[in-house]
Amino acid sequence: MSQVIWFILFGCQEKAINVPGGTNNQNQDSNTTNEEETTNNNDLECPDRWETNDDGIWTDPVTCSAWSPLSSAQTWHEVVSSDEANTGGCNDFCDAEPAINYCSQLDLGGLSWKTPSIEQLKDIVMRQPPFNNLDYDLWSRDSDPVDEMAWTVNAEQPGMEISLYKTSQAYVRCIAQ
Repeated sequence: MSQVIWFILFGCQEKAINVPGGTNNQNQDSNTTNEEETTNNNDLECPDRWETNDDGIWTDPVTCSAWSPLSSAQTWHEVVSSDEANTGGCNDFCDAEPAINYCSQLDLGGLSWKTPSIEQLKDIVMRQPPFNNLDYDLWSRDSDPVDEMAWTVNAEQPGMEISLYKTSQAYVRCIAQ
């Protein structure tokens, strides 16, 4: 992401903010503090439009996020890590089946991957990404611990999110930001 310098009228301080469409690897101004920087474990180039590479990784020009190729059908427990399950609402109420960490163990493009949230999936599906064959449900890390279900979106039906039993088979597109 490229940086835009904002001059604050009171005290003429500089503040850097990240904006989509640039790169993360530009030099930082020596006046920029760590609190003002948006940190990122991945070194992504933000394209002007959707792009894919030889690994099948799609880069979103709006969020500057990378999306993995579509996985094979898996259960929710195979997709998420324990940390992602807790972040997604599982906490102490989740069933005992251990998480397998498909996304966090994905070794693709030198990026750090995670299971997307339901909000990230809803956003991407509403913007109609150029993925091939959209007829599938995508797992999110978000779950309902009370009834052992997790949230998915149907990539072919923007705006439709449904919950599936965690033992059901669905797909995942992991996200790197």
